[in-house]
Amino acid sequence: MGRPRGEDTIRYVFRLSESAKKKMDKVAPPSARARSPFIREALEEFVALKERKNLSDRPHMMGRPTTYVQVCATLQPEIVGAIKDVYPDTSVSVVIQAAVIHALENK
Repeated sequence: MGRPRGEDTIRYVFRLSESAKKKMDKVAPPSARARSPFIREALEEFVALKERKNLSDRPHMMGRPTTYVQVCATLQPEIVGAIKDVYPDTSVSVVIQAAVIHALENK
């Protein structure tokens, strides 16, 4: 399975804490091209959850300084459409972030 190319894909940038990114580096190779399949799979599972997650109530770090890094994902319009159907009032990047964190917690 190669990287999707052309106009039929959308590239999203989202943020992860440095510790979450390190965990993702162990699960998925540390390059945007190699990571996208892991992120797409995480999104498909997250969007398909029976219980919709409240993404406005994400945990806070309680005073601990946290460094965030940017991560890229290449997605098909169908996945983006499914995200917008399930979470119409939330940005796609926030849903990607939540899906990746959810997948990492279950690894």
